[in-house]
Amino acid sequence: AVISWHGGRLFGDHGAFSAAILAVDLFFILSGFVLTHAYEKRLHAGMSVASFVRMRLIRLYPLYLLGFLIAGAAVALRIYAEAREGSAELGLAALLNALMLPNPATGSPPFLFHFNFPAWSLFFELVANIAFALFGARLSLRQLVIFVGVLGAALIAITLRNHSFDLGASWRTFDGGLARAMFGFFAGVLLYRLRDRFAFTARIQSTT
Repeated sequence: AVISWHGGRLFGDHGAFSAAILAVDLFFILSGFVLTHAYEKRLHAGMSVASFVRMRLIRLYPLYLLGFLIAGAAVALRIYAEAREGSAELGLAALLNALMLPNPATGSPPFLFHFNFPAWSLFFELVANIAFALFGARLSLRQLVIFVGVLGAALIAITLRNHSFDLGASWRTFDGGLARAMFGFFAGVLLYRLRDRFAFTARIQSTT
């Protein structure tokens, strides 16, 4: 669905997947659910934030780097084909993007990741992961419900302000991307915390 969305940006037709951007939010929710299952107990047992982030980078960076190199080759070929010279801004963007960091706000629209603009979602995913390791895994259920509610209200407000839910890829919607990732991720954490209650309900229904 996400591939079809970006294909639509290239070819001018989103087709049957006009709401495919919601698949990104599903990704954030699944990430929160799965990472809570995999790491919450380890973080409670004393796993350091640095160790957690290192493990996440080992998971995410290799394929990210492959995408960056492919995009970098495409940019280099375009510059060569158009007989243009590179620039200091492009070089800085390449360095920052190679480090999985957003580049300065240049171009129109000013994408966070000039070389591979869909990478914004992985950047905000890491931000949400770090927030989880720093404090999210230690929130009580009540605190988590309040936190997710506040994030949801912020996301609604930003969506109404922008008249769109397509947020996060550019600097103009940076706050929206952060809100989407944080809300989705911690909604996934909340769903994981409530999983036993859902399972209990399912067992009751299966016996009636």
